[in-house]
Amino acid sequence: MNALVNSIAKKYISWDRNAEDVGFISLTKKAIKNIFGYLSDDEIKEVATSVGSTVPRDLLMLNFNTVTFDNIVLLLEIWNERFGKVRHTVSDSKHQFTIYHEINETFSKYIAFLHKAMAEDLMFNIKITNVTESAFSFLVEKK
Repeated sequence: MNALVNSIAKKYISWDRNAEDVGFISLTKKAIKNIFGYLSDDEIKEVATSVGSTVPRDLLMLNFNTVTFDNIVLLLEIWNERFGKVRHTVSDSKHQFTIYHEINETFSKYIAFLHKAMAEDLMFNIKITNVTESAFSFLVEKK
C-alpha cells in the first residue's frame, strides 16, 4: 500500500501539478492514433522538434529548478509514463528506456523525434534502438 501511495504522490508532485502550466491536456489513445494517422513524417518531425526543444526544459525548471542529468532521467521516467508503460533499466551508466504505448508506428516516430530534440536541447546522448507500432526504445547517457 505504501508503494502505491508513494507512486501517486510522486506522480502528482512531479507531473500533475505542473502539467497545466505547460499546456498539457488529456487525449484518448484512439484520438492520438487518429491524429497521427493523418500526419506525414515531415509534419511529425516538425511538431516533435518544436515540443521536444522547449517543453522538457520548462518541466525540469518547474519541477527541479535545475537541469542535471539525474533530473533529466527522472523527467524521462515520469514524462514517458503518460504515453504508456515504461521500462527503465541501467547498465554501465547507460539508461535503457522502453515505452509501450500501443498506438501506432507514426506515434513511435513522433516520440523518437521528440526525444532527439530533447537530447539536443538538454545536452545528453541518446540512441534510438527500436521503433515499432506499439513501442519505442532508446538509450540515454551523459554527454
